Amino acid sequence: MEIFISDNASEEPDVERIARKYAEKDCRIRYVRQKQNIGMHANYKYLIDNAQGEYMIYLSDDDYLANEFIEKTLNKLLSDDSAIGAWSSLRFIDENNIENIKKENYSKNDSPNLSSDSIVDNIVKWNMRYFWCPLPLSKTEVLKKHFDIDYKKSWGSDVHYMKLLLLHGKILKVDEILYTYRTRKESCYEAVDYKDSRYNKYTNIHPYMDQLLKSFEIVLESKQVSFFDKILFYFKMWYNILKVDRVWIYRASLFSMEDFLKTLKENKDRKSIFIMLPIYFDLWTVFKIIRTL
Repeated sequence: MEIFISDNASEEPDVERIARKYAEKDCRIRYVRQKQNIGMHANYKYLIDNAQGEYMIYLSDDDYLANEFIEKTLNKLLSDDSAIGAWSSLRFIDENNIENIKKENYSKNDSPNLSSDSIVDNIVKWNMRYFWCPLPLSKTEVLKKHFDIDYKKSWGSDVHYMKLLLLHGKILKVDEILYTYRTRKESCYEAVDYKDSRYNKYTNIHPYMDQLLKSFEIVLESKQVSFFDKILFYFKMWYNILKVDRVWIYRASLFSMEDFLKTLKENKDRKSIFIMLPIYFDLWTVFKIIRTL
């Protein structure tokens, strides 16, 4: 086992002091300090590229694992040759270490069981989550191959990575709370400048806009998915969005329809028109979209 710490140029001196102290005591701990803050996703990519073990799990600095987490999730992963990852149920705490997810909302936020033999069902289920959750314990070779830090210039490459991962296998679940996940008051979307020119035009409108588009594109452009399953995925996704759980309807209310139509017209992006048509399905909107064609 190896504990690999990439210190992303932390301004807190105790981080380096404590990490080096334990690295000197235990050869299984490897510590690297970045010369400057390279960003969350680049730091994660650095860890993946330099990981040496056969299996890997990525941890933020404020999350906690139960002592038996690795043993139980690894055994779960090894129990199914078609699986490429495994995780456990979650415990949610806030910045003051107080549990902050109501029981009635727990199932919507907990790590999902993505063990279906259907790629379509697993990705639809993942896409309908309310919030992001930690990445699973996975095969390192799979992480190295499929994690794309600059996937179509999107913000949130870790979110897209889970969909790319599910194209290649199942994510199994240990039904025990072995992972403590810390949530924060400030949204990650509020902390990033998604208007930055390094991101694509749809991210510039709003990250949720781009995430919804990429949720479809990842499947519709995949060689791993048959034509029939792509059509099935399209209709299952929209059925879930419009009829089952309307979390994406709320997220769509954050989009600027005017900016979206303007971007479609500028890019002559018929694919995105097709993808997004159902969420804006009223006569006036359809008329405006047809005019962009």
